[in-house]
Amino acid sequence: MRRGGAFVLERLRSAPLVLVLCACGGGGGEPGPGPHDGGPLPSTCEDLFEGEPELALEIGRITDGAFTRWSDGDEVAFAWGPQGGTMIVPTLRADASLDPDDETPCVSVEIANLEPEGGTAFEGFRGARVALAGARDGDRVVVQDVFDQLGWIEIPRDTPLELDVVVRGRRAAAHGRVALTIVPPRPAIPPECESLPTTGSGCRYRIVPATARVVRISEASEGSAQCPAASDARFVETEVTIDPAYAACTTVTTRPGSALVLQQYLPSSACLESLGVVEGSTLDAELRVIFAGTCSPVLEQITGLDACGDACVGTP
Repeated sequence: MRRGGAFVLERLRSAPLVLVLCACGGGGGEPGPGPHDGGPLPSTCEDLFEGEPELALEIGRITDGAFTRWSDGDEVAFAWGPQGGTMIVPTLRADASLDPDDETPCVSVEIANLEPEGGTAFEGFRGARVALAGARDGDRVVVQDVFDQLGWIEIPRDTPLELDVVVRGRRAAAHGRVALTIVPPRPAIPPECESLPTTGSGCRYRIVPATARVVRISEASEGSAQCPAASDARFVETEVTIDPAYAACTTVTTRPGSALVLQQYLPSSACLESLGVVEGSTLDAELRVIFAGTCSPVLEQITGLDACGDACVGTP
């Protein structure tokens, strides 16, 4: 039996592990204490067992104080971190002989996110190795809420994942592997919403079809845009209403807006006239509804005015 030196927190591949913690934790990115946590995250573990794992490792979740082991074929919902990362958060259990001399042993957790040959859903997030604090629970060592980041984008429904995990203590190592199906967080996203196109990177939005009723058209020099009077720019005040077929996709069904959103420009009266846009007209629009991140919850875009350029030129 060999014993190694200090085990240092590291990423096995690609992005630094700090991304895993930041994307998955709350209020600053680090995990909060749970009922089986052994204390703050250690940065190293000393004298870890380096031989082949001989103990069985259970992989699952603790809910309301009860551990449920994941089995092959189980559906597991991914979770969103506050920075827009996607992850699963398993709990691990092994026999206490992993480290029988410590009530809160320092262990290394080695995660591999595997998928069918040629799969790319977890590219850049194939696994990690991290030092964590476990806790004795009867005749077992429990490591609760292990943050396993799978990416920065929404994981498609029914994505297969073979989760392979090794936990090392000072006396032994445990190994477990389970074939899971990754699904969206519950409550399930209505099918009509899940099929909508998305946009954004750190903050992610669903693009929901809507319409915009033109409430008022005025000279842009009168409004907040403060365009030169000679520019012929017009401020178009609208009321944007979501398509009723997608009412389940957001709690916001109607909101005021204008053409001056999402890098759109103030149209000229000539362009409005060419499109036949007058007060009371109905235009195509979009509501962009956030589903990941902490940016503005809803943005509107008047797509019916995409053909108009910016008529606000010069200095007021």
